[in-house]
Amino acid sequence: MSYKFILTLRQSSGPHLYLDQIKTMIKEDEYLLPAMRGYLNYMKKTKRNWLPLALQSEVIVSPIYFCNLTRGLSPQLTEFNKISWIDTDKERFKNNPEKFLSDIKKLYEKMGYEIKEENIDDKIVKTVIDSFDKKVDKLKNLQSSNK
Repeated sequence: MSYKFILTLRQSSGPHLYLDQIKTMIKEDEYLLPAMRGYLNYMKKTKRNWLPLALQSEVIVSPIYFCNLTRGLSPQLTEFNKISWIDTDKERFKNNPEKFLSDIKKLYEKMGYEIKEENIDDKIVKTVIDSFDKKVDKLKNLQSSNK
């Protein structure tokens, strides 16, 4: 079973999350959740010390496919990003799924989001993952043909 969260940025929260805020958040954590690893990688690739926050986002946590899928819903609908789980994530979920999901929700609450949970069919998750993987493969093929 996969889990779907609709995140809505609180009106009292800022539209950006800065590196010093992130450092404070991860000091309290036992380890980096998949989402936080993804955000830090994004910041590294874009050479930014801040992270733009969507007004509304969708997050799918899939223990079946060992990944998180995220996309912005507002102000602009974006495509899904996939964050694959590392072995530590798989082990933590296996040992205590409730705590793993609770930690994910706490992370988003710290970031300034209100969370609404919804059910999602694993067939839909599979379709999203397949679509994402096809786009990644196509991009890799384009990059290799340009060399």
